[in-house]
Amino acid sequence: MNQKDVEIQGNVGPGIGYGAQKGTITVKGNAGEIAGYALNGGTLVIEGNAGTEAGRMMDSGLLIIKGTVTHGVGDNMAGGHIIVEGGALYNVGQAMVGGLIEVKGGEYCNLGYDMRGGTIKYKDKILFSRPDLKPPYY
Repeated sequence: MNQKDVEIQGNVGPGIGYGAQKGTITVKGNAGEIAGYALNGGTLVIEGNAGTEAGRMMDSGLLIIKGTVTHGVGDNMAGGHIIVEGGALYNVGQAMVGGLIEVKGGEYCNLGYDMRGGTIKYKDKILFSRPDLKPPYY
């Protein structure tokens, strides 16, 4: 997707928003695994819950999850902004190298595991921030 806005009524399977560059995709339900995978400038709004590894390998753009996300939100993300309004259950920002993840409510577990860059906020407080790291991150 690179230009138009799309609204989906109901639940979607894995990979919604893969590589989206422009426009907005709104899901009026839950999303399966890897929602927003490699998001690259577009916006993805999930009004329900999201499955594992939402926002994985994001480069830029905005991912909003109004419910809870399970495992690995922001896994290996390089940039962009993820907002989780509910809880983030496990491995938030695992191996992320850049970008911002905000968990606004609910519970969380293992924030910033193996994080190499970027920032993670929980309830508007910065818990982890590694803006000092530059490529190659190791």
